[in-house]
Amino acid sequence: MTVKIGDKIRIVNCDDPRYENGDILIVSSVRSDGAVYAKLNGRQSILVLRREFEIVSEQSDSERAELKARLATIEERIAALEAAKPSVDPTPIYRKVTDRSPQVGDYVKYDDRPHEDITAGKYYEIIEIDSSDDPHFIDEAGDKYDTAGDDFEVYEKVSDNQPAEPTLKEENTALRVGDYAKVIREDKFEVGEIIELVGVDSLHFEAKSLQREYWHYADKEGGLVPATDEEVAEAKAKLAASQFEVGDKVRLLSGAGERYLYGFSDGSICEIIRGLDSGGDLSLKNREGISGYAKPDQLEKISDEEAQQIEADHAIAAKFVEIGRKPGEFKAGDIVCFKAGDIVYGELSRAPGEFIYGEVKDIGDALLGIISFADGNYRGINDVELITPVERRFDR
Repeated sequence: MTVKIGDKIRIVNCDDPRYENGDILIVSSVRSDGAVYAKLNGRQSILVLRREFEIVSEQSDSERAELKARLATIEERIAALEAAKPSVDPTPIYRKVTDRSPQVGDYVKYDDRPHEDITAGKYYEIIEIDSSDDPHFIDEAGDKYDTAGDDFEVYEKVSDNQPAEPTLKEENTALRVGDYAKVIREDKFEVGEIIELVGVDSLHFEAKSLQREYWHYADKEGGLVPATDEEVAEAKAKLAASQFEVGDKVRLLSGAGERYLYGFSDGSICEIIRGLDSGGDLSLKNREGISGYAKPDQLEKISDEEAQQIEADHAIAAKFVEIGRKPGEFKAGDIVCFKAGDIVYGELSRAPGEFIYGEVKDIGDALLGIISFADGNYRGINDVELITPVERRFDR
């Protein structure tokens, strides 16, 4: 089975003190030789050699049972909240703007749709005004749309026409561990701060902020209201973006080929070239110099060590392509090198870690059969470097 980005792997032959046999990791990058970079407990990616792991093909019974129970709890809470909603006309009220220029937070409306991903008559919230004073908004496909050259009208929202807020006591009665809340009375958290409730006692919630690295206790009564989905999403986006700086190397996790990411590929390494804009996007460029935009949750920051290793892997892969082979493709007669200590019996005449040269004799599914030039022994090895391809040997 071929390992892919996003797969779960189980350590079965541990060679690294940072993990143990039985640990489950998530694959974030795959090398041409079958080794992977994978995350353990959400931490930074670790290099794992192919011989160290097996692919976990599906969820265990206990994992499926846990997910099923969590889904049932969520469905019950949603049903209870829907039943408690007052019956009102939810249609917002808008006013056409004619006395000023469009602003972020205003709404754009088209009488005739200019694009297949825009609905005529629908109000789209402006998330950005560019240097040409053209509004941008998110269209039906979830992409950022530039209104340059379009014929549209601008509106501002006058009223949400929503039911009155419940009393603080009613709001807090609905809060429970796992919910997100907004702080409305300053105490240990700031007013307006979005927090996640992670524990509870008779008087307080234990909470952590979504906007900074901070946790404390919050009073159960009088200081919190449930946060909206939009408020939670905005807080998470800002927190996620705070981990990135201009010049950082990142891995693109999703969205390649879509609007603003044409010419990109999922799993590719990019560089941050500009921080978060008003639309919640980071600017980046890939190895080919193509620029694009991505949300923070589409990116994963990688270490300098991993970035250097990936660049080295790309260089090696390019050498294979140059001689008409797939990356990592070896042939009988190739001259290769490997390290003493990477094989079962070792090399009696070489110190562990010293390079040894040999000739490929056989090609297996997982191992190469190699005759060592050091002692003439035949061994099966899977971690080698191509020195001279058989097509370029002058001794044949």
